[in-house]
Amino acid sequence: MALAQPGAWAEAIRPSLVELPAPTAWRWSARLQGPGVRLAPIDGSMFIARGDGRLVELGDGEPDGPELAGWRSLGLPAGGFRPAGAGDPVFITEAGEVGRFSPASGWRPIWKGGIPGSGIDAFGLDGERILLSSSEWADGVRLLDERAGEISWSLPTDAPWLLAAGGVALALRRGEVEAIHLTAGRSLWRHPGVSAVAALSDAAAWIVSAGGQLVELDLATGASRAGVRLPGGVPSTRLAPNGHLYAVGRPLEVVEVALADPGMVLARLADGSSRPLRGTPHAVAITSDRRLLITTADTLLLASPGRGDELSELWRTDDLIVEVHVCRSSIYVLADTAAGETALSCLGSV
Repeated sequence: MALAQPGAWAEAIRPSLVELPAPTAWRWSARLQGPGVRLAPIDGSMFIARGDGRLVELGDGEPDGPELAGWRSLGLPAGGFRPAGAGDPVFITEAGEVGRFSPASGWRPIWKGGIPGSGIDAFGLDGERILLSSSEWADGVRLLDERAGEISWSLPTDAPWLLAAGGVALALRRGEVEAIHLTAGRSLWRHPGVSAVAALSDAAAWIVSAGGQLVELDLATGASRAGVRLPGGVPSTRLAPNGHLYAVGRPLEVVEVALADPGMVLARLADGSSRPLRGTPHAVAITSDRRLLITTADTLLLASPGRGDELSELWRTDDLIVEVHVCRSSIYVLADTAAGETALSCLGSV
């Protein structure tokens, strides 16, 4: 069963396990300069992506100053990355030009959208295809043939968020999910009352209902099969290659579910401590020994569903955590400081 799940980068689309350093300790922190700083895991390496198009690959050791002197720097047009289920990540420039990027071959422009890039979303597919969507087009969803640089089909539907696996794309908008046939470019079915899409396979999609239930949907027909109650709020999820879905929500609670049988809860772990919870908890990554790395607004935690009733604290900061990624046995934390700066911290073995 080929599995995929929502995420900003290709690494988040394809389920994987990570190796955390043991023991984990703070290694270094750096103040970053430049507009729109984000972390970008691409092809097994970690990059800092800035809104002005500069892309800096994180090297070994502590960076040299806020300009990260000495680390490899790549130039891109101003714009931003989009996820890809296959192939290199999609990149859309501020001018609305759509293409792919890889550290080896660089930026490859493919097609011009005709509107500002901030109005276009995209998802990269196999077979050198890209799903595109924009509320500024009458035909709001389009399939781009990368080799021809032309639109294969278009569909008059509004889809601000897209994900695809196998031969079906899912469009999520305003509490409804719509299935689209990738070859024919036609709508298959719609399902209301959806707050999030947790996972997708060649045959099924697993959505989080507005009532907080994990629900399995048949991709061909849209027929539903209710599953289990998930943690409160709109839970953050992470998917393991074996088809186990981890969900975390408020109050701090972790649920592990076997997608092959959504009614089967493998483990449910509630935080019984008195630790103050700042912000909404998010699932970051699943480790090779089945622990879940969680971030709150100021803390990194490890949960071990089914193997204990405690969550262990890895690291705490006075800053506001924005992003967390694990790459090459290091944990990278991007945070906003009280002084209005962006701080990047690296945790690993020392």
